Formats: sequence, structure tokens, C-alpha cells
Amino acid sequence: GVELAGRSVIIHAPSDLADYEYRFQWTWDPNQRVMLLTHDEMLHIGKRERLSHPSASPSASPSATP
Repeated sequence: GVELAGRSVIIHAPSDLADYEYRFQWTWDPNQRVMLLTHDEMLHIGKRERLSHPSASPSASPSATP
């Protein structure tokens, strides 16, 4: 997910570790006129709040019967 907080953008990204996510904060620097990575961390989020990963395997489609 993505959050806006003033001049910052906070990005939540899934982690390869179960029940954890990465959180990156990018903040606008008006002097350099660029977004700078100002904070990054790995958060324990528990099973219920985990961001979903897209399925790596294709889902089975039902076959039509004649």
C-alpha cells in the first residue's frame, strides 16, 4: 500500500519473511528537487494484516464438458 504524509510518500511492501513487511519513506527535498529515501524499516505485522502476494502459479480453470 501507499500513504501520503505531507511531503512524504510511505510505501508498504511485502517481505519474504512471514508476517513482516518493508516500509519505505520517501520525502521531497525542495533544495535538490528530488525524492530522498529518508526512512526504511521491516515491521512485524502479524498474519491478519499481511499484504497479499500475487499467486505464482496459474489457477486451474474448470474444463467444459460436452
